[in-house]
Amino acid sequence: MPRLFVYLPPLILLMAGLAMLLSPTAFWHDRALGFAPTTTTPNLNEPNWAEHSDATSKSNLTLGTDSPNELETTSDITTITSDEIVYELNQVRDWAANYSPEAALLDSESRAVMCNVDPKDEESCCSARLIQSVLCELALGRRADDAFAAAKAYHQLIAATEGQRIAQQALATQMELVAMAETAASLDIRDGDVMKLNQDRIDLVQAELAQSFSIRKLRQELARVTGRDESEAAVARPIDFLPTTAEPIDTGVAVATALAQRHDLRAVANLCQRMNRCNLPAARQLLGAVSPGVGLSLASLSGKKGLFGCLKDDHSDDDLATRRRQCRDLHRSLSRTIRNQVLQAILDVRLAHKKTQLAFERLELAERRFDAASVKLRIEKAMPGTDVIAELELIQMQGEVVKTQLELALAVDTLHNVRNDPIPGSRY
Repeated sequence: MPRLFVYLPPLILLMAGLAMLLSPTAFWHDRALGFAPTTTTPNLNEPNWAEHSDATSKSNLTLGTDSPNELETTSDITTITSDEIVYELNQVRDWAANYSPEAALLDSESRAVMCNVDPKDEESCCSARLIQSVLCELALGRRADDAFAAAKAYHQLIAATEGQRIAQQALATQMELVAMAETAASLDIRDGDVMKLNQDRIDLVQAELAQSFSIRKLRQELARVTGRDESEAAVARPIDFLPTTAEPIDTGVAVATALAQRHDLRAVANLCQRMNRCNLPAARQLLGAVSPGVGLSLASLSGKKGLFGCLKDDHSDDDLATRRRQCRDLHRSLSRTIRNQVLQAILDVRLAHKKTQLAFERLELAERRFDAASVKLRIEKAMPGTDVIAELELIQMQGEVVKTQLELALAVDTLHNVRNDPIPGSRY
């Protein structure tokens, strides 16, 4: 019998890497399941969009407006029973955006601004309108961030569920290897290290256990960001699929879309456009809220109270011009930052797309080797256990496919977030 145990460490390392990706606190620079062993390998003859230019010309690439999610997923139909609780991607995103505690606080503050405003006092109304316009955009930005957090947890939950299935399958195969090695040892055939195989079995049990706890943690995280009851999230079943590929993205259009949709940039734009002598004190405070440290000089409240209250109010044209210049500089700086975030997110999507294609290629090769090993074993032209080795390699490639699919889903989620794309079917 061949020495089978040498194939286990790569599989165990793969499961450990997948567990890291599934951590709710994993950092992705700042969306279930598409894998099945019989899934067709993506067409590698498609245009090599990974080499497209990153110039911001709108004529470079095609955005693919026919697909609102910019994802191609498997078309399997999931059977849903009448008493089953199911979650959908856009559903959890909408829940999170609607629930967002930080956005609710900002909205509450925006409403409170008008409580003590005298409608006949033009200066107070002028300041209140400015504050409300800025806080509204900041609140929408918080909702977009929480929708992204929900999409991330949702996709990680799907990948964790599949990772647990793969770990269980690998454990069953490992048990078969242990049984074969023990049989060989009882026949004095010293070609299988029973102790090493049992150690690998324990490692796989640990990997399966890690996946099961990741599932529990991700369900709790999903309940937290969506505001759903934990008992509901604990049994809900995601019905979407991880993506197998991503459509080409027009870099110029993506950047232009982000610059038009980003709520933080729109908040700064509102501040710049509506800043006037009548709302200058409020504008100073808003500048400090948007960019900490800005607007502190001459910042005072009525009655000379508060930070730098010893300094007199200055409603002069010089101070107004200074604040407008600061606001324009802040707008330019934030625009450059957003442009860079979009370009980085597009590169991440392209890289994940190519990695997923390669993973499906390797999976197809592993399937062929497994089929060939099975045929040889049936006609007694291969040593016992050869097919088990091939099956173990196939399981490893299944895990690799799920890992790359998750990377692709999260990369696309990040791109949606940095552009503040609206949620389909939602008011946000």
